[in-house]
Amino acid sequence: MAGAPMSPDRALAITRGVFVGLLVVQLFFGMAAVWLIGHRPAPDTAAQHPWGLFVTGVILLIVLTVAGYVVRQRLYQRDRLPGGAVAPRMYLRGNLMMLVPLAIMGVAGLVLAIISGALFPALLITLAALILQVVNMPTGDPLDPSRYKNGKTPYSA
Repeated sequence: MAGAPMSPDRALAITRGVFVGLLVVQLFFGMAAVWLIGHRPAPDTAAQHPWGLFVTGVILLIVLTVAGYVVRQRLYQRDRLPGGAVAPRMYLRGNLMMLVPLAIMGVAGLVLAIISGALFPALLITLAALILQVVNMPTGDPLDPSRYKNGKTPYSA
């Protein structure tokens, strides 16, 4: 039922489930990356470290983070309920558009670590992506304007 209304509690539960799932996937992939790097011979030279890929990853992480915030903000404003609350479907979509690219960059940092054969500096991309995901943990606040002073969310027009 694509058109059926979604309750705020369901939207928050789904968003939190996806959030935890993405973190678990990154955790297990990170453990696999550490195991793979530990069971490989060390690279011979510093030329094995793809600094160009690292810089590209950092730039991509910055771009995806800014784009995620912009897209989430636009989705939040797209469909409002009376009283200024964000519609549950837009809350879910907005948070997915924020969290999934960050999780992809977290895994990309680990792939870069596997390719280079060393955790540093590639692990910095993964750590930054994980920190950004935790900072953006779904709280459900935009779904309930009564939590804010004067009943207005930061997303209210």
